[in-house]
Amino acid sequence: MSGASEIWTKNFSSRHLQLSQKEKIPFEKGHVLGQGGVSTVYETKMGGIALAWKRTYTRVIGETQLNEMKILREMRRHQHIVELVGSYIRHGKTGGFHEVGLLIWPVAHCDFRIFLLELDKLRALVATNTLIELEDEEERTCQFLATLIPHQERFPKSPAEVYNAVIKRLCTAFGCIAHAIEYLHSNKVRHRDLKPDQILISRDGLWLTDFGWSKDVSNLSTSTSANGEVINRKYHSPERAQMQPAGRSEDIFSLGCIFLQMAYGVAQIPLQLLEELRGNGDKSFQANLGNVDKWIYQLRKGDSMKLRFLAAIVKDTLSKQPKDRPGAEEIIAVLKAIDALPIESDALVRCSFVHSCCSASRTMSSSSQSTKMRERSILKDKVEGFSDLSQLLYMIADNSLVRDYARAVSEAADKMLAERRHGLSISGGTAITSVERSSHGLSGNYTPKKWDTLYSTNRIPREPESYVNCKRSLKASQTGSITLFFNDQDDDQPFGKFQEVKQLCQYANLQDVALGLGAAGQRRVAWVDDRSIVLEENDGVSGGHVRKCQNPLTATGLLRHLSTPRFNNTQLPDADRRLIYIPNLDPNFIIALVETAPYHQVPALRDALRQYLAFETSMRVKAPPIGYPVFRMQLHIPFFVLTTCPMPTPCDRTIPAGQWVDISFLNGQTLNPVPGPKTIYKSRFSLMICGSDNQRWIAYAFEDRDSEDEAIEEDDCSYEVIQEDSIIADGTDANLPIWDPREYFLLTVERRGKNILEKWETLISAVESRINDYRSRHPDFFSPYLGIRGNGSTKHEKETFGWALRVVTLLSHLLEVLTRTIQTWERFRDPENGDIGYFYDSASLGSPNTKSESSGRFVQSTLGKIRDTFETLEERQRILQSLKQSCDDSIKLKYKVSVASQPGFHMEFHEINTYDSVEPDILHT
Repeated sequence: MSGASEIWTKNFSSRHLQLSQKEKIPFEKGHVLGQGGVSTVYETKMGGIALAWKRTYTRVIGETQLNEMKILREMRRHQHIVELVGSYIRHGKTGGFHEVGLLIWPVAHCDFRIFLLELDKLRALVATNTLIELEDEEERTCQFLATLIPHQERFPKSPAEVYNAVIKRLCTAFGCIAHAIEYLHSNKVRHRDLKPDQILISRDGLWLTDFGWSKDVSNLSTSTSANGEVINRKYHSPERAQMQPAGRSEDIFSLGCIFLQMAYGVAQIPLQLLEELRGNGDKSFQANLGNVDKWIYQLRKGDSMKLRFLAAIVKDTLSKQPKDRPGAEEIIAVLKAIDALPIESDALVRCSFVHSCCSASRTMSSSSQSTKMRERSILKDKVEGFSDLSQLLYMIADNSLVRDYARAVSEAADKMLAERRHGLSISGGTAITSVERSSHGLSGNYTPKKWDTLYSTNRIPREPESYVNCKRSLKASQTGSITLFFNDQDDDQPFGKFQEVKQLCQYANLQDVALGLGAAGQRRVAWVDDRSIVLEENDGVSGGHVRKCQNPLTATGLLRHLSTPRFNNTQLPDADRRLIYIPNLDPNFIIALVETAPYHQVPALRDALRQYLAFETSMRVKAPPIGYPVFRMQLHIPFFVLTTCPMPTPCDRTIPAGQWVDISFLNGQTLNPVPGPKTIYKSRFSLMICGSDNQRWIAYAFEDRDSEDEAIEEDDCSYEVIQEDSIIADGTDANLPIWDPREYFLLTVERRGKNILEKWETLISAVESRINDYRSRHPDFFSPYLGIRGNGSTKHEKETFGWALRVVTLLSHLLEVLTRTIQTWERFRDPENGDIGYFYDSASLGSPNTKSESSGRFVQSTLGKIRDTFETLEERQRILQSLKQSCDDSIKLKYKVSVASQPGFHMEFHEINTYDSVEPDILHT
């Protein structure tokens, strides 16, 4: 019982009042909350508690008017159903109008119809603008939706953050509404007029309301509606439209219509599209069920596995036959199963369809709750380690509906794998084919990854101010550039996973970069290429309009260049495509980048800097559907380089300390050492491409290079003759630009991959020759048939043991880096869930390129070359593995022989199969 009910009990003797025409109604009318055909809802207060006061005028007080009072009064309180605090009937004159009044708690912020419409407005705004500066209408939409974000959530500071938070709120509403319907049906009540207008929402909750048409029935499966009256044609079921008997499954159909609209909101699909897919005549859902596959396809074509399963249950609720629709309890079970999916990369990974408020039904007994908790705990333990979706769903499902979904997914996967085994491959010139699935609501095309057609539209981001400057203007203190850029919270400890950035930039400051002091104004190494697209008559493109800059740039020059507005500059061409290349990234250049990055580029640049500085390995494409959509393509590959340069002094290092390796020990102690390089260092190349559409994107590239080789000559940066693209390298002419971001990414992977392969081949060849040379000079140690001969060789054997241990340590470290690189490619090219799927549509729709057929051949050819490169890397990996295994075997065998034949022989060594066994003099710091 709410506080309002207690106040009513104190003031009135009955829950229902009978008032005469002369009696004054004891409530004061506030502002209008809503209006219907014969009813108006006002806000009123009782004891300081806001209530909804529904006033209905009727000549005859019949079943419709009494039903709502009866049902709300007799049902137990449920967290998602409004509470009837009290009611009254004020009788009028004979033949006149009577007034029926209901006092309902709570007063919500709005109904679900308004909520979905406002969310659709924000979707359109966020999808087309970065929203740093808002118009009045945009500001009102953001403020309105922000009031629906739960109190426990961090209050959003930007429209994109508002949008993401509201999407999470929308997801939890699925379970809340389903639980409310399940509660009604379990109490033998159906709503009969379910629609978004009858669902109320506020920051603190969600409630089902308006039970005027509800009917208390004893046989829900066969009961006939009172007189077949039309309640709301848009959401009512086929059986009601045809004046046939209708039971609780009609609520499920209406629920499916609402869920479909909600799912479009979650998937960022315009509601107008759903409106268009319902025909030009009768706009009701039941009259357009022939288009249900089209409705559902829009939900399935995205990347979210959770959304695909949600689409399946929504489709079932829209079945034409009532018997084919799931019950509310089955819907809840599926929603819980979707939440339990262990999909870390899913776009909805942080969204739950069943909120904690619905974790245990109010009608469930304590013993039943305890049993469910134990089952949930057991299931959680069982699913540990399961990656197969069908197995997981069998583990967490306790009803046939979910098992049917699991079976459908399993069958589809088997069919797809069988087709691939018959010759589908990357080099075959054929994209991954669609798998037609007809099992229980999962028919349609199955494409694991697909490039969003949203990126084929013109989405020029508004960039009036950089992210850091915008935050700085909101803060009283002048916090440093790095802290502002990496801090999303209100505290002063922004660095979590960005410790490498913090350590590198701890002594850098904006003033030095802005004024050109020290290295910031002297070290000219950065290369920038800005161009706007110019379409030619044959639908091709030229080199575009160039926004010239004085390459190579210092950090100061880069700061000034990037501070110029990228778009709508009256003096300069737009920088539709921007390339930024910086070798041996230092703190000054990092400050120049973070000071000028626009809002929508921040997540990508953060990741690029972090992964580059942390020597991470990655080849990924990310195109999150939530928030302001910005695609990201990233390549981070560390590798080792054999160099003739000596170990640098601490003050002369361009490669971080700890990444140099002295391999002179491979020669052993000999009077005739093998000539050549004696040092290797761990290098890296990083590329991050991010953009708002296929024509407008930025590429950030960072690379480790020898300090003597990092400089870019001014003569190499001419816009009149051949100018090498410093990111792709390998002689690619920047004056013949590649406009498509995916083609640019693949070509960079191919050319850089070939260069990295050459580095590995040179290094592995040198290491292999030195190891083989040493082994040829020590056959007694490496031969499996020769033991240790005599105590006099103990010192010599210990030296050989030490050499072999250091070799194994070196090889282990090389293998670790090389293996991660190969595994990254394998994940990228995985035919089921690899990011390679984003490149299979041959050409970017809307990108200014040559014909799609030509572009498709380019993509297939480039992917084939990349595959060849990684196959060669695998061959080199096997060489290192063979060398390591040979040394491992010799060490273990000789150690056993030595211990057995020479009791006094002793050699201390630790596990040799991990990098932890590195000796201090192998990796220098």
